[in-house]
Amino acid sequence: MASQIAQLTNVSTLNTMVSQLIDAPIGQERMGCFYGPSGWGKSTAVSAVQILFDVIAIEVIENTSKLDVLDQIVDQIQVKSPRNVSARIRAIAGYMERTNRALIIDDAHYLIKRGMVGMARDIYNTAGGLVPVILVGEELLPQDLTRFENIHNRIAVWEGAQPCEMDDARRLASIYAKGVEVEEELLAEIVSKANGATRRVSNMLGKAREIAKQRGAEVVTRKLWGATPFFDGLPPAERKPAQLQPRVSLVSTSGAKAARQ
Repeated sequence: MASQIAQLTNVSTLNTMVSQLIDAPIGQERMGCFYGPSGWGKSTAVSAVQILFDVIAIEVIENTSKLDVLDQIVDQIQVKSPRNVSARIRAIAGYMERTNRALIIDDAHYLIKRGMVGMARDIYNTAGGLVPVILVGEELLPQDLTRFENIHNRIAVWEGAQPCEMDDARRLASIYAKGVEVEEELLAEIVSKANGATRRVSNMLGKAREIAKQRGAEVVTRKLWGATPFFDGLPPAERKPAQLQPRVSLVSTSGAKAARQ
């Protein structure tokens, strides 16, 4: 499984970014930005690269605080945790500088929404700009960062996540449809319906495996898939009024009496 994930396009893209920033010459900035729509496999790429490079990788949640974010980092590096924010930043930056371990912040758009993106710059600057800090987030993350010139002008590498295509889908099939063969025609339609989202492709491949198991089939064809809905991101069709009426079973009086007896 690890080898298939390592070969995914967006894992390779983030892998190259981290390598480029780690190996950057002295004097060149080492911040990066990896961005793209939800579901395109960015977090999968972060998890894979975390193992490949032994980087520090955290994920920001929407309702968070500076201490929550810093605590995630402290938990991974196991340094003494000072009580206040600035002291924690210095402790984290000092550790990064000593060990040369890069930091990847996933869902970094939440830092912007919470007014905390400057904390990423503070960690980077306090570490002397010698250790990469990579922000990962939604498609508009680069545009949002233009509001923060003292961060935007430090980013040396910008990379956009790529949509899931057939080569990636074949690799994902070996993971999520393991043990069955997915016909190329069906796989192509799955990729088309997913609109680039790796997450949807993975979910549909899991569905294909479920169908094969139910039908006792070794190969899932378009015909076998049949009328099974594709996960295309569209909401279910609006139901007609008749579909919203409760189903009522009428029981005769005599039948009810017999049941009570």
